[in-house]
Amino acid sequence: MRVPLPFTLMAAVALVSLAACGGGASPTPTGGGTAAPSSASAAPTGAGTAPASAIQCGAGSGGTAATIANFAFAPNPVTVSSGGNATWSNKDTTTHTVTFDSGPDCGRVAAGASVSVQFSAPGTYAYHCSIHPSMKGSVTVSG
Repeated sequence: MRVPLPFTLMAAVALVSLAACGGGASPTPTGGGTAAPSSASAAPTGAGTAPASAIQCGAGSGGTAATIANFAFAPNPVTVSSGGNATWSNKDTTTHTVTFDSGPDCGRVAAGASVSVQFSAPGTYAYHCSIHPSMKGSVTVSG
């Protein structure tokens, strides 16, 4: 059976669109507009090895306020104390992520939603938006 060319082109466009948007593999925001919690180990740059729970996505709330606006993270760097939280609020009209370079992807943060992250070890943690790779930032965690 031969598949008509328009159908083949539509399928290819759909696949490219999914790949450009992160493919849907990241957790989606849940209840209250926060990303689904996850945890993973992360080694902060310029510091030794962090414990397995150095970064906990979706943990706590409040803490240091950060924004995602105009396709940028602010402030940059975000500064928190060890054991403290940072909460990113998405002020853009599109979805972004807070994805740590050496750690977890804290999920998709829809327009108007937020995600809180807890840091349990001192160091500097680089992060980016996996949907828009030019968006980069860092978190400085003091002891």
